[in-house]
Amino acid sequence: MKKRILFVDDEPMVTQALQRMLRSMREEWDMEFVDSGAAALRALDAGRFDVIVSDMRMPGMNGAELLAEVMRRHPTTVRLILSGYADKDLILRCVGSTHQYLSKPCDPEALKATIQRVVLSIHAFSQFDDLDMGPLNIEALWSHSLQVAGCAKLIAKAEGSESKLAEEAFAAGLLHDVGKLVLAVNFPRETAEVHRLIDTEGMEPHLAEQSVFAATHADVGGYLIGLWGLPVPVVEAVALHHFPGLSPRPEFSALTCVHVADAIEAGSGHEPNRDYLERIHLASRLPAWREAIHNELYTLNL
Repeated sequence: MKKRILFVDDEPMVTQALQRMLRSMREEWDMEFVDSGAAALRALDAGRFDVIVSDMRMPGMNGAELLAEVMRRHPTTVRLILSGYADKDLILRCVGSTHQYLSKPCDPEALKATIQRVVLSIHAFSQFDDLDMGPLNIEALWSHSLQVAGCAKLIAKAEGSESKLAEEAFAAGLLHDVGKLVLAVNFPRETAEVHRLIDTEGMEPHLAEQSVFAATHADVGGYLIGLWGLPVPVVEAVALHHFPGLSPRPEFSALTCVHVADAIEAGSGHEPNRDYLERIHLASRLPAWREAIHNELYTLNL
């Protein structure tokens, strides 16, 4: 089934350029192009879109306002900003409602790759939409995965990493909990027991899974995306995001970003593995990463 992508830009020349740029994706994406925030909301209300890509500065309703409204009305739609403006105040206003911010002029392949990555993750989640997930809240899991992906990418950028590592961190963040879906669908009774151990006995989630399945959702997720042929750093980040010390590579990587982002996004009582961070000589960077995430994502009290 094709994924539906909505593009929003009030400049006709930009819209025409996007249509030419993305013509090769017509077999994979069902694309619609509109020229205003109001038109975008009407399109979204009329039918579900998987991804919205909006310009920042538009008359009537700017990109930040539009995506904030999309977040409220359609929380499972992935929200991207594509803009040539670097207005700091506008950027800060859109951070909480935007999953990625891309600058114009944007390399066509980079835009395609970004949308393809998030569409892959959407597909991984959406195939479970009509199935009984038991106690697992799929929308909450998707929201958490989006937040971890954004935080992981911020950590990579805070270290001045090349774009490849940052994109691997983002992709791994989106997929780090996909194993939970697989376990919930295929082993509903056992998954219910995992939740009972967590809720009534206070057991850590990964320990409860290990007790019931003799494996964790990270093991299952890593194996699955390995079969999909994703890059090794992404597979490693998914498989080891709870136990990064098991990695044979003592270096900053997508695994580092996802492990730390997952712990920070989970909130109080969850801390990154300090022994692992000491091993890769980056424990001292943890406060800076926390501050970067706070400044960029939580200024809007998300």
